Amino acid sequence: MDYYVLTNNKRNQVFLITDSTENVTLNANYNTLNKPSEITGSPNTSVYHELFDIVSTHKKNVLGIENKIKKANKLEEKLVLGKEKQTIKKQFKSDLHGYITENSSSPGIAAFFDALDFTTEMELSSTIINNLAKTVPYSNYYKAREASVKDFNQRNRSSAQSSDVGKVAPNIELNDPDGVKKTLNELRGKVVLIDFWASWCGPCRRENPNVVKVYEEYHDKGLNIICVIR
Repeated sequence: MDYYVLTNNKRNQVFLITDSTENVTLNANYNTLNKPSEITGSPNTSVYHELFDIVSTHKKNVLGIENKIKKANKLEEKLVLGKEKQTIKKQFKSDLHGYITENSSSPGIAAFFDALDFTTEMELSSTIINNLAKTVPYSNYYKAREASVKDFNQRNRSSAQSSDVGKVAPNIELNDPDGVKKTLNELRGKVVLIDFWASWCGPCRRENPNVVKVYEEYHDKGLNIICVIR
């Protein structure tokens, strides 16, 4: 049992999880091999593609809401859409956990890593890695994902340690409104307020005038403010 790619060229390919005991039937157009209409004879392959479709659909839904938020002119409308986005994400998280738990013994759940940023779901990612270690520990596909999780965990622990109270803050590198890259390290030795906020967040927007007021009052005395906008 291992992960395989069936391809007719570099842009058209379909993912399979199978072994020599299975008889896999694939129905697809040659020119759209990456979008098969049916795959039978390989339960783990079916799990992979079903999970991939679930996550892909969610990403499209979230992107659609985010585009609406950007186009909305009224703050009230942005707030309503923001709540809708959070509801969609909450429901998706519940559905995703349920599907993966139901199919936890299948190596097909590795689709999670290809379809979504696993760094936002470290607990779930660790569960998947532990299950894959039992089913396909010899697979290079598994080993690559195991290495990614271990690397992220290590960097995440280092970052958490470096950002403890009393420690030097980790560097921030972002472009300003003019497209010029600015870094937190450039302001080392100065008094800096870091303000994280989102354009669709009502409380954040109401607090903006106070941040501006503080800046105008204390900037000449050495205060600098970095606003990180989501």
